[in-house]
Amino acid sequence: MKKIPFNCPPRLGTESLALKDVAEGIHWAGDGPMGRKCELWLSEQIGKPCLLTTSATHALEIMALVLDLKEGDEVILPSYTFVTSASAFTMRGATVVFADCDRNGQIILEHIEQLISPKTKAIVAVHYAGYSCNLKALKNLCQIAGIRLLEDGAQSIGGTYKGQPLCSFGDLACLSFHETKNVACGEGGAIVIGDEKLYERVLEIREKGTNRHAFKRGIADKYTWREQGSSYVLSEFNAAVLNLQLNSMNKIIKKRVEIVATYRNHLESFLPKGAYFLQPPEYNNETGHMAAIVFADPAQRTAFTSFCASANVQVASHYVCLHQSPFVAGHQSLFKVSGDYLNTEKLAYGLVRLPVFFNLENEEIMKVVEVCKLALAMTCNSERLESREVHREC
Repeated sequence: MKKIPFNCPPRLGTESLALKDVAEGIHWAGDGPMGRKCELWLSEQIGKPCLLTTSATHALEIMALVLDLKEGDEVILPSYTFVTSASAFTMRGATVVFADCDRNGQIILEHIEQLISPKTKAIVAVHYAGYSCNLKALKNLCQIAGIRLLEDGAQSIGGTYKGQPLCSFGDLACLSFHETKNVACGEGGAIVIGDEKLYERVLEIREKGTNRHAFKRGIADKYTWREQGSSYVLSEFNAAVLNLQLNSMNKIIKKRVEIVATYRNHLESFLPKGAYFLQPPEYNNETGHMAAIVFADPAQRTAFTSFCASANVQVASHYVCLHQSPFVAGHQSLFKVSGDYLNTEKLAYGLVRLPVFFNLENEEIMKVVEVCKLALAMTCNSERLESREVHREC
């Protein structure tokens, strides 16, 4: 059988027609009719104003600009996250304070409480795998301390906390529509404005620091440069594809959830001692963003990954701990590393992700299952692999 890739963008089959419509129209740049359709859809789903951006990274950079972060200000966020969760703030001169996460990759509130200082301006909750921490408790903590709550929801489209959409709790939040996400347009993102007093500034920063939006709406008589900003508006071509994806989101997520459930149902009993599948907390729903096994022994992950590769099934690890990265080591004045990061390091060295994407065929799904069973058997006992006998106990 052909190689099964780790990821493919979700193809609906109508993308070329949507792109053709834009190509034949008169508006190719951002902030056009397709973009506004997507923003309306997102705003209605999340219950907060949403504006498209060129990526979730750029949405995070807008957050740092909106909050006027400067040298000496501190932002608390998990060490187990994508690099731009941190770089958006260090680019403004702020100090990033790393917190540990729980076994599912969510920031630990008890560690946050130990890290808050008079310099803390914001806390970033990263919704890893489409799950979340206890957002009610975190929001309460931020309100008491007078700290901004930010949500990095790059992986969270369609996710909820106790029925309320993720990215609707913070003062600001971001979404990603990168090709690896449930809903994708190649490259793209959105910023969600929970504190509507920040809305006009977000508009200006997203439009190169100008009041172009106010001018277009007739509430400003001049179009001029007002503050720091950049070109963060998503083009109509990307928005056209995104519009299709958003309108098919439930179908896409349903398929991904089924794939994740199939892996768990077929493989969980074969996991070696100490290994586990990531699972949503009881207050989150499953969005199918990720099917991930966490091995207790990094050598088991290496063996598992190597066997899958030899059998033409591509699996993938994920983040390296940011607190152990070369950039942090070389720029220590921009960071605070405090205490142990036991769960962060366990995920960094033990987690492996299985193929999950909308166009994955049933035959391919079962091929992944069978290859993973053999790979798990090898991590338990190589003799069992040779005899092709797979047992529960390792």
